[in-house]
Amino acid sequence: MIKSTKHEHTFWIGYSDFMTSMFFISLVLFVIFYINNQKKIKEINQRKKQVEYRDSIMRNIENDMKELESSRELKYNNKYRRFELKRQIKFGYADHRIKNSDDIGYLLSVGNKLFNMIQKLTTKYKNSQYMLIIEGMASKDGYKLNDQLSYNRALEVYKIWYDNYDLREKIDRHNRELTCKIQIVGSGEDKRGWGRLNSYTRPEDDQKIIVYLTPYISYNEFFNDKK
Repeated sequence: MIKSTKHEHTFWIGYSDFMTSMFFISLVLFVIFYINNQKKIKEINQRKKQVEYRDSIMRNIENDMKELESSRELKYNNKYRRFELKRQIKFGYADHRIKNSDDIGYLLSVGNKLFNMIQKLTTKYKNSQYMLIIEGMASKDGYKLNDQLSYNRALEVYKIWYDNYDLREKIDRHNRELTCKIQIVGSGEDKRGWGRLNSYTRPEDDQKIIVYLTPYISYNEFFNDKK
């Protein structure tokens, strides 16, 4: 029998201690990894629930907004997900002004309906905010400044609203409370305006005013409020 030397005996003791230390380190690292992984999973699941809850609130808001469909002033276009005026506002050639008193009264009613709805929604759904877009369109009638003209038509609607005392109060309140941002846009005469006619045989029918009312919720404010 070959006897092991003292050096060999010391080697195996050291090797055993080394492997024990490596096992202990691996065990500690595994525990740390497992704890961090569970924490991450918990955070992801919590975030997922928050997003799902937020989305459910958004669906509720959109359902409540459908109340506007029953009004005499607005109709909802499902294809383009926007509100359109039930009444066609007539513009003269190369003109953006709205002179007809019936049209002005109608637009004031539209504005009151929209801002009353926004007030109702912001009261019911805390931290909800809204983007109100007024889009003007021009028809393809050869006028060279139709881009500017379409913008001016949308701006004319906003001016009619803001020149009215009651509506100005509502607009200013939403500006102060950061609950509604108003954007005024013009889509000119080309296909930048969704839902245009395929034919230009009736150019006056493309002289539209369209309203987009879009809800959104700040993730940070909404989620911090739920903590």
